[in-house]
Amino acid sequence: MKSLFQWLIIFLLGSELNAQTGINTIKPVSRFEVKGSSSDPSLSGSSSTNGVLRISEGATSNFKALDFGINRNRESWIQPRLNSDYSVNHSLLLNPNGGSIVIGNSPSTAKLNVGGTITASGTIRSSQAGQLLNTVLLNEGDLSISSSQTFSNQNKTVASFNYTPVSSSSKIIIEFHARYSIPGASNDEWKSYLLVGSTVLQTQRGIWSLADGAGGRGSNLFPLRGVFSNTTGNQITIKIDVEEISGDDNVTIFSDLLLTIREVAQ
Repeated sequence: MKSLFQWLIIFLLGSELNAQTGINTIKPVSRFEVKGSSSDPSLSGSSSTNGVLRISEGATSNFKALDFGINRNRESWIQPRLNSDYSVNHSLLLNPNGGSIVIGNSPSTAKLNVGGTITASGTIRSSQAGQLLNTVLLNEGDLSISSSQTFSNQNKTVASFNYTPVSSSSKIIIEFHARYSIPGASNDEWKSYLLVGSTVLQTQRGIWSLADGAGGRGSNLFPLRGVFSNTTGNQITIKIDVEEISGDDNVTIFSDLLLTIREVAQ
């Protein structure tokens, strides 16, 4: 005959009677079921009643714990944190030794396989060489340019932007587009420059001959394109300069413009 202790072990573990164990329920529907109150994970304090289930490395203060719960919207949550201070959160590792994570889809060899739409409030990046890390599209409003710029006989910065790379090793591809006009009928020569700091990445040159298109002329000052090799991840200053080389006619850079920055891993 089995002793009372043996029957107790069988009851708790269900190893021989194919039993189910429940906490706060007399009718568990799986091998082990815990029922508790719904709640969101606490953001502070150290209440022991937050969540439904806890796995902890120790019972005293300053030990890590893994809490499980269901909130009032019937959403399930998992939160690793410090058991004595719920404002201190820790990382949750899934398959740290390898394997795939599959969400709403059939298994595959991909590390992450999602059968649906992925929405991110931040960014999703790949560190593999050649992959796009970041894209920034800036119009005149983003660059604080509210009106057209007209000038002559000078070198003028018509647009600038401070960009901080997301990687310490990448290629930064820069493109600038703008509409412009040079009226008049005399000989004129202008240049445009794309710079990062004091380094010139690209120049364009426009030359107009006497009476060539008098009354409104245009040439190839824009678009400007260039590639900057980023090796530090430090903030860079991108500038677009326009300079009159010779002539007496103004250039007008209109306020409808676009600066595109694409960062690619390398």
